[in-house]
Amino acid sequence: MNKNYATGDVIGVTGTGGFVGQTHDDRITLDSNYATGKVRATGDNVGGFAGCIGCGGNSLVASHIVKNSYARGNLEANSIAGGFAGAIARATVSTSYAIGKITVITAKREFNGFAFLRDGGTATNTFWDKQTSEMTSSAAGTGKTSLEMKTPATFSGAGFVTTTGFWSLKTGSYPRLNWEAGVTP
Repeated sequence: MNKNYATGDVIGVTGTGGFVGQTHDDRITLDSNYATGKVRATGDNVGGFAGCIGCGGNSLVASHIVKNSYARGNLEANSIAGGFAGAIARATVSTSYAIGKITVITAKREFNGFAFLRDGGTATNTFWDKQTSEMTSSAAGTGKTSLEMKTPATFSGAGFVTTTGFWSLKTGSYPRLNWEAGVTP
């Protein structure tokens, strides 16, 4: 699934995300997508973009891929929550970021600026805004200040490719996907 977006608010219990709830057994690739809506959930695996990437099912192989994507919506959760994904399991997430504020409803466990990693999940060249999220740590991703998140050098040196048409990096703005021209997130 490529070049899609979700802007509506989402309310759920478990496996709740701004773009997708949970991905399971079948191999899935999500490339160049974003979510901007607010996410509120009372259960586990809650994220601004996805509740859990690669959760559930019987597969032991990291077969899900998410890249060139972002989450900008605020998040309210109880447990296993992250600005981008609640959890990344049996999946690879790359060149993606999250900037939404994370509000802890009831502090149970695993609140992350970007995502919690489990069951072989990986995240490379991923970032979250430490100031807007109000999160200082994360099992995955690299925390940056708002100023750093709006500085092209932060991303251009981390695989956010602009020459092949994925990203638009401008000083003073968060990265945008090039296909968004004319779309107001």
